[in-house]
Amino acid sequence: MRKGSDMADTMPASHAQVFDCLPVAALVAKDIFCVHGGLSPMLARPEDVNSIKRPCKILGERNDLLSDLTWSDPHQKIKGELRFPGAGFAAPWM
Repeated sequence: MRKGSDMADTMPASHAQVFDCLPVAALVAKDIFCVHGGLSPMLARPEDVNSIKRPCKILGERNDLLSDLTWSDPHQKIKGELRFPGAGFAAPWM
């Protein structure tokens, strides 16, 4: 696809719109909780994901459950929790 063509100019925006609509999490075999990033201190139970209104923007300065589930990561070298504004948080790998 040539840069500057109509399709090339609209492709990134349309891809972002798709991500704004994708499911946040999945429960597999009623036992395995799957998310893109990691867990969140704001998540008390898997059903809490149902409170996230979709579609919505994932990118940006968010400090909420959606941001944590999308961007958080376990980390082997930290003690406690480390929050990254708009990008989830890191928690100790156990």
